[in-house]
Amino acid sequence: MRLLADVLREWDNRQYKDDEIIKWARSVYEEYNKIDEGVELNQASLPESLFNPVQILELIKTRRSVRRWKESPIPQNIIEKILEAGRWAPSACNRQSCRFIVLNEELQKKLLTDLREDWLKYAPTIIFIGSDKRNYLPVEYDYVPYMDAAVATENMLLMAHALGLGATMVKCTGWDLLEGRSHYYSGKIINMYEGLNLPKYFIPVAIVALGYPERIPKAPARLSSENTCFYERYDMGRNEYVPHSYSDLIDSDKKTLVNVHATSTKELCRIVAKRILKKFANKIGL
Repeated sequence: MRLLADVLREWDNRQYKDDEIIKWARSVYEEYNKIDEGVELNQASLPESLFNPVQILELIKTRRSVRRWKESPIPQNIIEKILEAGRWAPSACNRQSCRFIVLNEELQKKLLTDLREDWLKYAPTIIFIGSDKRNYLPVEYDYVPYMDAAVATENMLLMAHALGLGATMVKCTGWDLLEGRSHYYSGKIINMYEGLNLPKYFIPVAIVALGYPERIPKAPARLSSENTCFYERYDMGRNEYVPHSYSDLIDSDKKTLVNVHATSTKELCRIVAKRILKKFANKIGL
């Protein structure tokens, strides 16, 4: 803390104007000194009425991935609230590395929709989310930037839902764009970086498509807490339900064969139901 004191003293001597970082540093330094002097600090507490846990859980549970929207544009003040939710998301070591690019113009949105699902082009607004690679160590490149962006994305999805919008997240990672598809997509990826003026240190992570929902999808089935939550240690002895892998249903050209003789009737019904849902997903807006 001596070094921080020296920095603040030098800042004052040069009569610089306090910015957000210096204000934060002063408040931390002041609190540290009080603790060091044995002063008992008053722990701030917020009234429960400000953050009703029942309402928050209901917000989380009722959010849906919406893929069909009305043509109505989203007001700028609504977009700014969603961006603010993303900006205040926690990040590793408080690096605040997430960057958000709002796309409203058709030509700009096309730079992304050419790389992803066709229905994205109908979203009135798209927010492209990425991380600044310069804020990470090389050993962190493969996972920490994506973790930070994912947390920010969830904040934005929940805020969009709270504001009456329908939103969905689509992955748009560098790995996803390049792995196994680089020859076909290389030109489009270059167009995306050039058209959006992206620097080389921008790590693409996700797309959030936004709009006023044309319809709200039904809530999907969820695994129970009994099958997903454990205390102190993982319980392999439980009769866990492992759902049929969804990945083999994504490519409609692949016909995944199921051994009906080795599959229970209950599981077979689940598999058939999932395949029907996947087949009609775009039609019914899943």
